[in-house]
Amino acid sequence: MPTAKPRVQVVLEPETHRTLARVARYMNTSMSALIGQLVEEAAPTLHQLADTLEQAQGLGLKLPGAVQVKMADLERQAQALEHGARDVLDQVHDQATERREEQETKLPRQPSSQGKAL
Repeated sequence: MPTAKPRVQVVLEPETHRTLARVARYMNTSMSALIGQLVEEAAPTLHQLADTLEQAQGLGLKLPGAVQVKMADLERQAQALEHGARDVLDQVHDQATERREEQETKLPRQPSSQGKAL
């Protein structure tokens, strides 16, 4: 589908690519849409980072210090997002375990042929 939105190519590590592919598959979406969503969620922080860098440069401040402060903020936000995602994943895992245990208890027991001579 044609789009008027700008496109960006990204080079990923193989393991990151495999992980994104798995997540996209189970979320029934494309990798492009998934990555776009992740970037859009980070957009407010990236906008603030860009503003901070522009202000620092305009004031003649050393950029590494300003960047370090903003990167620390980004890291805190990423950790909060990761913590929230882990909570959701733990809930899904618990539900899947419960479902599997329910299904196993409903299956008829198969007679064991171990120890019996034919």
